[in-house]
Order: sequence, then C-alpha cells, then structure tokens
Amino acid sequence: MNATAPDIDVDSPAEGTAPSTAPITHWLLGGKHHHQPADRRLGMRVRNAAP
Repeated sequence: MNATAPDIDVDSPAEGTAPSTAPITHWLLGGKHHHQPADRRLGMRVRNAAP
C-alpha cells in the first residue's frame, strides 16, 4: 500500500455516486485512476479498519 496516501475526509457525503468493489480494490492496490471519490472514501474506511 501507498504509505503517503493523501488525506481524505471519509465522513463527507458521496458526490452523487455509490462506491463499487472493483474501483475500491484498484485504489487499495495503489491505482491512481478509474475510481470515484466515493470509492476512495470507502477504501480509506476499509484500510483504517484493517491496516
């Protein structure tokens, strides 16, 4: 995982989109594109819950 992940407000409301499993997985594996803010927020919650 990327140790220098940007700070993301995981408690802010989704921006009109629901998170999706494939983009979340891609983000968790270090992907930089093809995910929405909601995917990053849920990914941050997953990573914080199970580092």
